[in-house]
Amino acid sequence: MESRRTLLSPEGGAGASDKSFAENCTVVPLNVRVAPMNAKDLSAHVLQALALAQTEGRQHNLDSLTEELRVRRGDIRKTISALHQEGHVDALRMRLSLTGFALGRSFVGQELPVLRRAPRLHVVAA
Repeated sequence: MESRRTLLSPEGGAGASDKSFAENCTVVPLNVRVAPMNAKDLSAHVLQALALAQTEGRQHNLDSLTEELRVRRGDIRKTISALHQEGHVDALRMRLSLTGFALGRSFVGQELPVLRRAPRLHVVAA
């Protein structure tokens, strides 16, 4: 039985570069490195979305946040857990605390940082 490191590393043996693995329910080729989401920027988007939903009387869950923000579940889950530890979100009920609500409402109407940067285009000069 091969170890996880051997299977996931590009130098894992013959045919390893042809394999794919599931990462957060998305098939990702081994030769593509997925950059982690900036947690600080994502937390502002999560707080804003939860504050708007709570103001309108709607309830968000992990799936609806993933759909609305178009971010991987794992990144949303890590951000919610971090905000829960800081006391801004009740992760079990997906409701904001008073400080989380104040932060979320302060982000409403402001331009938040872009979650995904456009890929850099390489221009080759002749």
